[in-house]
Amino acid sequence: MKRLAGPRLNSAGFPPIWDGPAGTMVADDSMSLVSPEMHLEFSVPYLNRIAAACGPLHYHSCTWRRHHFANIHRIGPVRSYNWNPGNSDDPDAIIGEFSGQAVLTPHICLDMHKDSDVLKWRPGLKDESYLFEYILDCMRDNTCLYFWFSNVVRNQAAIERIYRLLETSGYTPP
Repeated sequence: MKRLAGPRLNSAGFPPIWDGPAGTMVADDSMSLVSPEMHLEFSVPYLNRIAAACGPLHYHSCTWRRHHFANIHRIGPVRSYNWNPGNSDDPDAIIGEFSGQAVLTPHICLDMHKDSDVLKWRPGLKDESYLFEYILDCMRDNTCLYFWFSNVVRNQAAIERIYRLLETSGYTPP
């Protein structure tokens, strides 16, 4: 693909962000199905081989749990980390652990605020705009976030509130 597309290659397919031809996106969704020991043996070496051959990874796994953090740190180089906050540990833990290492790219979907994992670490969110606000509040000085809002755009009130939060936080141009 790299040879055929040359500089037009977008190495990131998900989250849908534009990227140059170096690197590639990998999905490691099986991580949540195996122990950290099995993940270290059967996934991490191959992910690192892909990174060595293709360049920095856009690393995705829907489910991020603390007991896999050490293994995720062993993968690299990584350009961005993508996860689903709806079935992962608290974003505060993920952001605290991985800020400053790569762009953090949580993807937020409609009704994610009702997912059981979200309800464990942040019950009572009214919609995804409140989930987004919580994630913003978890940022550290060295955090770089890029959000994909998927089908949240169908909820006009939530998207309007997200825009206002971005504007009042100074994250959008005037």
